[in-house]
Amino acid sequence: MEQAQVYEHIKFSSWVGPRYEHQSDCRCHLMVLGESHYEADLPVARGDFTNEVVSRIVKREDKGYRTRLFVKTSRLILQAMGKDPKKEDWRELWNSLLFYNFVQTILPDVRHRPTEDDWRTGETALPCVLEVHKPDLVLVLGIELAKRAKPIIVRSHPRILPVVIKHPSAFGWSYKEEWVTELTKAMRGKKEDVQIIA
Repeated sequence: MEQAQVYEHIKFSSWVGPRYEHQSDCRCHLMVLGESHYEADLPVARGDFTNEVVSRIVKREDKGYRTRLFVKTSRLILQAMGKDPKKEDWRELWNSLLFYNFVQTILPDVRHRPTEDDWRTGETALPCVLEVHKPDLVLVLGIELAKRAKPIIVRSHPRILPVVIKHPSAFGWSYKEEWVTELTKAMRGKKEDVQIIA
């Protein structure tokens, strides 16, 4: 598929933190891969909406359900970095991260799952996003998402390491020690030692 056709499938551009290129906090280029946006998130679908969501959270302008997702993800990453998540400013971490939602359509709400077409469009777009931003590793948020995204990452960019965790908004989610351990090894570049677990 031609590059122009791939870009047609990318409706929501990635959040690229201002320090992402410099690896200042994470010791690596770390991409956080979410699943989708929902109608409740925005009145009109805009290509820069992902940037707007993360920017509002970083600036402390959003206190909704989305913030819980970002808090949990941030604190897990901070633990993997060997930092105390209770003392560190978790919002500041997002200035060093790349964030992208796999599904490129707006879902009605969290109860609705992506259609097969939604998944296929995401599978088409992801390799291009990886090529443009060149992360060292991808933290995949969600087991179902990982079933779609992980094979794409491994096949299209084998140098990039996917680390899979249960979605932070899922029932019973916790800061599992093995997730922290595997993410720590991945962030330190010990690719051969990482066990991809969920």
